[in-house]
Amino acid sequence: MVDLGNSLSYAVERPRLLLTLEGALELPLTVITAQAGSGKTVLLSQWHQRHPRDNFFWLDVIAADNDPAHLMRRMLTALPRQEAGDSLPALAAENDGGWGEAFLTAFAAQLGQLPDTVVIFDDLHHLSNTRLIADLGRLVERLPANVHFVFSSRADLPIGSSRHRLRLAMLEIRQADLALDNRESALLLERVTGRALDESDVASLVSHTEGWAAGIQLAGLSLRFHPHPSEFIDQLTGTDRLIAEYLTDEVLQDQTAERRATLLRMSVLDTMCDGLVSAVAGEPEGHLIVEQLEHESLFLVPLDNRREWFRFHPLFRDLLRYRLRVEDPAAEEQLLDHAARWHLTRNEATAAAAYFARARNWDAVIDLTFTHGLDPVMRGDLATVIHWIDQVPIVVRSRHPNLEILRGVLLGMSGQFGTAEDVLTRLANDPALSTGQRMIVYAYLASRVQFRPDVQVSIAWGERSLHLLDNHPDTVPPDLLRLTDRDLLLTTTLLSLGRSYLLAGDFAGARHCLNRALGIPGSTFSAHRVHTLGSLALLDALTGRLDAADDRAHEAIALSDEIGARSRPATADAYLASAFSSLQRGELARAVPALREARQLASANRRTQLMWLEHVGTAWLNADQGRTAVLDEPPDTPPPLVHDRLVALESRRLRLAGFPEKALAMLPSALGPTPSAIMFESAAAAIASDQLIQARLVIDTIAPDAENLRASLDQQILRAWLSEASGEREAAASQLASAVTFAETHGLIESFMQAGPAVLRQLAAYGNRLPDYRTSILRRASETDLELAGPDLAEPLTSRELEILSYLPSRFTNTELAEQCFISVNTIKTHMAHIYRKLDAPNRNAAIRKARAIGLL
Repeated sequence: MVDLGNSLSYAVERPRLLLTLEGALELPLTVITAQAGSGKTVLLSQWHQRHPRDNFFWLDVIAADNDPAHLMRRMLTALPRQEAGDSLPALAAENDGGWGEAFLTAFAAQLGQLPDTVVIFDDLHHLSNTRLIADLGRLVERLPANVHFVFSSRADLPIGSSRHRLRLAMLEIRQADLALDNRESALLLERVTGRALDESDVASLVSHTEGWAAGIQLAGLSLRFHPHPSEFIDQLTGTDRLIAEYLTDEVLQDQTAERRATLLRMSVLDTMCDGLVSAVAGEPEGHLIVEQLEHESLFLVPLDNRREWFRFHPLFRDLLRYRLRVEDPAAEEQLLDHAARWHLTRNEATAAAAYFARARNWDAVIDLTFTHGLDPVMRGDLATVIHWIDQVPIVVRSRHPNLEILRGVLLGMSGQFGTAEDVLTRLANDPALSTGQRMIVYAYLASRVQFRPDVQVSIAWGERSLHLLDNHPDTVPPDLLRLTDRDLLLTTTLLSLGRSYLLAGDFAGARHCLNRALGIPGSTFSAHRVHTLGSLALLDALTGRLDAADDRAHEAIALSDEIGARSRPATADAYLASAFSSLQRGELARAVPALREARQLASANRRTQLMWLEHVGTAWLNADQGRTAVLDEPPDTPPPLVHDRLVALESRRLRLAGFPEKALAMLPSALGPTPSAIMFESAAAAIASDQLIQARLVIDTIAPDAENLRASLDQQILRAWLSEASGEREAAASQLASAVTFAETHGLIESFMQAGPAVLRQLAAYGNRLPDYRTSILRRASETDLELAGPDLAEPLTSRELEILSYLPSRFTNTELAEQCFISVNTIKTHMAHIYRKLDAPNRNAAIRKARAIGLL
C-alpha cells in the first residue's frame, strides 16, 4: 500500500487557499469536498499549524463514529471540559441514530461558553449515518458566533448546504480549487525528487494529472529513479504502479462488487451522460449512478454548467480500462459497440466513429463514413470525414478502393493536395480500378491545378479525364457523398482544364473549356458554378474584357453569399478578377481590398496558384504606385502566366529606371510563341534603347488576337511609340488616336501606364488630335511618380503639369482649366507658374511656343 502520510513533509505553501481558509473564522461552516489525494488534509494541516496557540481542534472521523454517542464522546474529549458536559452523551444515546433537537440546542448552548473555537472534522465521508450527518448540519445552524466547524470529505454531505449558502453562512472549497498549478507542482516535485524539472516537463505532468496532488507526488516518487523525465511523463497513465496501487487502495477497494463492475464498464466511455451510462453499463437508472459518483467525488469531472456530461479523471479512467481488459478481455469491444450505436441514434456520427474505431469494427466505420459523411461535407467540414477514414488502417483501406478514393478527393478539397496527389496517383496506377472509379481519380487529379505548380501535369490529367468521360458516356461512376456524379466530374474536369490553360497563358483554350463547363448540368452545383464564374471573370479581366469580368465576378460573389459560402476559397477567383479589372482601369484604390480578400481566401485553403496570382497583382499595384518593397512569395514555383508577368514587371522597372539595355537582356527571345507580357516589354525595351529594327520585328510577330483585347491595345500602343521614335509623327498620331479610341471602348487605361513616360508624352503632345479619353489617361498618370517631360528640360514637368500644358492651346480660362482637370483655380495657377518656370517662358503664348519647339505640343 502506498503511504502518503508524510505528505506534509513534501507539501508546498498554498497562500491563496490558506488566505481563503482565513474566511472560515468569520463563518459557522466551511466545507472542503474533493476526491482522494486532492490535498484536503494537507491544506487543513498547514492552516492548523498557522494557529498553534488558538483553539483549533482536529477530529479524524472513523467508521465507529456512525454511533452518535461515540462521536459525541470523541467531540467532548477533543473540546475543553465544561460544566454539565457529562450529561450530553446520555442525551445522545436516547435518540435513535441521531442527537435530537433538544440535545442540539443544549450542546450549542454549551459551545457558546468556549472561547473562539475551530473544530475540524476530517474524512467526514466515513460517516454513513445520514441521520447523524443531517444533525451535524442542524447543529451548525445553532452554532454561536464563537464556534466554527470545518467539514472535509470526499463526498457531498447531506447537511442542508443550500440553506447555508442562501444565508451566506458557508465557505466552500472544491476539487477544482485544490488542483495544483505549474508553480506549486514544480515546488512539490523538486522536494520529492531532489532536483528541479524543466518547465515543459512540469506543465506536461500537470496536464496529465490535471493538478491532482497525489498523482503529482506519486509521479515524483517514480521520477526520483528515472533518468529521462520527459519520456516518463509522456508515457504516464493510471496503470503506473504507484498510482494504480494508490487508486486501488484508496478508491476501488471501498466500492461494492456491483459498483466496481459498473465503474469498469463505464470506463470505456470518453464522455458520459445518463442515457449513455444506461446503454453501456446496463444500468436502467443511469442518472442515479452519475449522481452518486459525482456526490462521492469519485474522479468524475463535469463538462458543462448544466452537469449533464461528465468524464473520468484520465488516470482513474486508465486504471479502470486496464482492469476491465484483464478481467474480461471480450467485454470492451462489446461495450464500445453499445456506445457507438447509442451515439448513432442521436445522429452523433463523430463520437460513434471514434467508438467503432476503438472497437476495431472497421466495417462499421466505413459504413458510417458513406451513410453519415454527406452532412459534414456539405457544411465544408471535410476534416471530420477525413478523420473518420484515417482511423481505418491502411491495410483495410486498401481493400476498399472507394473509401481510399473518397479520402484522396477530400484531402484535395481541403487543401492537402500533396498527400491527396500521392493517394490518387497510386490509385490511378491500380489496374484493378473500374472505369467509373478511374473517372473520379482522373477528374480530381486534374483539379491539382489549384495547388500544384507544374501546370502541364494538370493539363495531362485533365485531358485524360475528358477523354475517359467522352468515350464512356454510359458508365456511371460510384456515388461517393454526391461528389462524384458524372456531370460533376465533367464540370470539375473542364473547370480544372480551363484554369490550367489560363495559368499556362493559353487564353483561347481556357475560354473554350470554361464556357463548356458553364453550360453543362454539373455547373448547377452552386460551388462549381461559383468557381466557374470566377475563373471566367479572371480570364476576362486578364484579357481586357472588363465589363464582362465585373459582371461575372459580381454574379459569383452574389451566388456565394446566397449559399453561405462567401468565406470559402471558391470565391477567391472572383475577387482576383475584380482586382485585375480595377488595375486595368487604373482604379488602384478598388484593387487593394479585392486583392486582400483574395489573399485571405486562397491562403485559407493553401491554393498556391491563386496565391501566386494575388502576388503578381500586388506586385503590379506596387509598381504602379512606385513602391519597390520585396514581397513574400507563396510556396512552390509560380505558374507560367505569373512567372512571365513578374519577369515583365522587373524588365519594366529597369527600363523606367534608365537601363533599357539591361531590361532587354533579361528577357527571353520575343520571337515565336512568346507571352504577350514578355513581347510588350521586349518591344518597349528595344524602342527605349533605340534598337528600332529589333522592336519592329517583335511588334510584327504579334499575331492579331481577338481573344486578348489587352494584347491588341498593347500592340497599337507599341506601333504608335515606334512610329514616334522613327520620326513618323503623322503615323504616330493616327496610331495613337486608334489606341485611345480602342482603350475607351473597353475601359482600359493601365496599358499606357505600363508603357511609361514616352507614350504619355505623346498623349500630351498630340493634344486635341486625340480623343477626349486621353485626358482620363493623363489624369491617371498624374497619380503616379512618372516624369513625363523630355530631356531638353533641366527640370522635367510632372504628369499633371503636362496634362495642363496640353490644354493651353485651347485658350481655356483658368476657371475652365480647373473644371476640366477637377482641381481648384488656385491649384491651376500654381501649376501654371511651375510650367512657365520650367519652360523658361514669361506667359502662356511663350510657353506654347517653347512646348511645340521641344515636342511637348
